[in-house]
Amino acid sequence: MNLATPIRDRQGRLIAVLAGRLDLAELSKIMLQGEGLTKTEVTYLVNQFNFFVTEPRFGKGFALQKAVHTEGVEAGLQKKQGVGFYDDYRGVPVIGAYKWLPERELCIITEINQSEAFAPIARMGWMVMGIALAMAIAAAIAAYFFARGITQPVQQLVQGTEIIGGGDLDYQVGTTARDEIGELSRAFDRMTKDLKTTTVSREELVREKNFSDSVINSLPGVFYL
Repeated sequence: MNLATPIRDRQGRLIAVLAGRLDLAELSKIMLQGEGLTKTEVTYLVNQFNFFVTEPRFGKGFALQKAVHTEGVEAGLQKKQGVGFYDDYRGVPVIGAYKWLPERELCIITEINQSEAFAPIARMGWMVMGIALAMAIAAAIAAYFFARGITQPVQQLVQGTEIIGGGDLDYQVGTTARDEIGELSRAFDRMTKDLKTTTVSREELVREKNFSDSVINSLPGVFYL
């Protein structure tokens, strides 16, 4: 960038022109020193005519050759300061911070790709999804074994009741389970045992009665009376 200014005498007449050359490459190097914290971070300067003053990290030959009209640049040139989500000069979605430098009449822009900025959140999201999936699988496995631990004793109890209902009072339903179903099956066995004892006693009484009746009926009438 060539800079020039007139030199005038006391009467205001032009007597010389002082000219100098500003090496923008050195200024770009200074801007790049603040980068490197991330893979996509970039910082550059834009003048009030929307032209790059320093070379952006992802570009070459941009300084004073290419104009930029992103939302961040437009906001900075309106003498605003803040952060925004927009597409950068490459058309890549970025998070940009912008600020107007009134003493230099320049806008400074720092940007980072949204994909890189949100990568930790995305990784955390996948991690949470993985943990949730693992917990769901573990819960399903636990539910399967829990249900199996309940349904199997219940099925045994139902089967036992059908067998006992068929007249087999010697069948034992009792399971080794220590829960309420196990207690129920063992109580059912006790009830069956009591029922068997009662039934056997009743059958013995019936046999005795039948024997007594047969003896009495076989006696002569006088002895019977």
